[in-house]
Amino acid sequence: MKLIVGLGNPGKKYKNTRHNLGYMIIESLRESLPECSSWIENKTLKSRISTNPDLILAEPLTFMNLSGQAIQSISDYYKINWEDPKNLFIEIRDDLDIPFGQMKIQKGRGPAGHKGAISTMDFINPDIIWQFRVGIAGTTKNQIPREVYVLSHFNKDEQSKLPDIINRAVEALKISISNSPDVAAQQYNKKI
Repeated sequence: MKLIVGLGNPGKKYKNTRHNLGYMIIESLRESLPECSSWIENKTLKSRISTNPDLILAEPLTFMNLSGQAIQSISDYYKINWEDPKNLFIEIRDDLDIPFGQMKIQKGRGPAGHKGAISTMDFINPDIIWQFRVGIAGTTKNQIPREVYVLSHFNKDEQSKLPDIINRAVEALKISISNSPDVAAQQYNKKI
């Protein structure tokens, strides 16, 4: 089984903010996979879920800092054994320490202070998590507190570049699904 989770915060207040880049990417991925079901809000799993027989796409609805609770619920419900190397877990998230638009695909990396990643790692062994970290560090990053910056909206210049960034992330995810995250990392862990 493959589980791909896009991190973000639910609700209109947070829509299209930097911290919701994981949501934006997984929603675009879902649109590109017609074999997956429509999104279904599942209160038991604390997530919006889209599936096909081999793949689960999820958006936790627990708010970023509690993402791990939803991931644990999904893992338990689908009886996913994360010790089985055939199973794949990918977490898509924003990263304030990476320049805007750049992507890093890595496995077994720490959370680097990201509260959603910290929550995930409370429930899932960090050594098996493939992190798709997409940079949100723009020119105003150091002018306001981090917690305010991540909840801010992208500026006009960044908004114009977002479709290409999201498309690159979706391409990398599709390679990860059909081949492996290692292959995607070799191709996409480059400066743009």
